[in-house]
Amino acid sequence: MPFFDVFFYALVVANVAFKDVIPDRYIVDPETAESVAAGIEAALTDSSLRKMLKEKGLENIRRFDWDKTAVELIKVFENL
Repeated sequence: MPFFDVFFYALVVANVAFKDVIPDRYIVDPETAESVAAGIEAALTDSSLRKMLKEKGLENIRRFDWDKTAVELIKVFENL
């Protein structure tokens, strides 16, 4: 997969899954090239933004845990 495709995919996923990580002014509209380009430019040129995204991303990822996911999934099946 080309780098751009991977980066674009990451932006789309971030917009959907990590709204609490990305400040509103950096949320991009994946339907418009201009918005995606602005998001890429901001990520490439703003070192404080990159640092903040890295820190918040690492903090956010702690929400995802296979054991917790398994327990929650079991609860769903038990309630069917």
